[in-house]
Amino acid sequence: MHRHVLLVALLAGCGGSEAPSGPSTMEEAAAAKCPAVHLDRMNVDWILATGDPKTRLRIEKEGDAYTAYWVGGYFHHMALKGERREKDVRFEEIPSGNRKKGVEAGTTPKTVLYVEPSFKDCALQVYKAQIAGGKENAEPRPTEYLPFPDQGVTFSYYPATDVLFAGEAAKSKKAADKELEELGMAKADVPSGKVPVAVWSDATADGDPSCTYDMDLYFDDQLVPELSKLPAGEAKDGVRHWFHEWEAPFGGNHHFQMYRYRTCGDGARERIGIGALEAILM
Repeated sequence: MHRHVLLVALLAGCGGSEAPSGPSTMEEAAAAKCPAVHLDRMNVDWILATGDPKTRLRIEKEGDAYTAYWVGGYFHHMALKGERREKDVRFEEIPSGNRKKGVEAGTTPKTVLYVEPSFKDCALQVYKAQIAGGKENAEPRPTEYLPFPDQGVTFSYYPATDVLFAGEAAKSKKAADKELEELGMAKADVPSGKVPVAVWSDATADGDPSCTYDMDLYFDDQLVPELSKLPAGEAKDGVRHWFHEWEAPFGGNHHFQMYRYRTCGDGARERIGIGALEAILM
């Protein structure tokens, strides 16, 4: 909404032609319409303005500390640490996995996002930049994000912390260890149909054996409701097997995720890890 239109609306709301008294301002009026479009209140989920959920942004805020989780399309999940400035928040990537190795080696640029509220558009304007060779290069135009509408679907945002195995390596710890030794990662191409997926975890790292352990499974970044709170396997020889096998609806490139949880005496369900694999179902 343009400034003069907004001021007219404010005047009309006061029942006369005189300017309203008190703290009413353009930003406060806009906040009533889109409360999340504010540097201190934008800690919600955002979606690309085109409506494509493959590109989305979650902003979290604890005190003065900002963290963002950006999914830049094609199942690429990234965590970023934010710094509040006068007119925007600057988020810099916290690299992990293979990206961390590349950033440290200087072969992979680090991503930066500048997030600025736009009261006029009731949106966030997000400028993307990359740091490479000690220099920061920004894209000339921002990308617009809108508050994510409730679609009755739970999407994933967080980067993986665990290796997720599929196929034979999901059923055999020996086969999983062999893949890591030979490939340095989980094998991506697996037969379609019934697809076994698994994480092999250190039971001691998982937590107290008196706690209960379960998992949620995501397919193409969306929670599969009927595959929520599935029990994990019992620890054996210090290893816990988090396993499930389901009928994948179609072949091609797909993203599998396993969110692992622990529930102890206080009854709080705590996430302890995320396994992920972008697999090719043949």
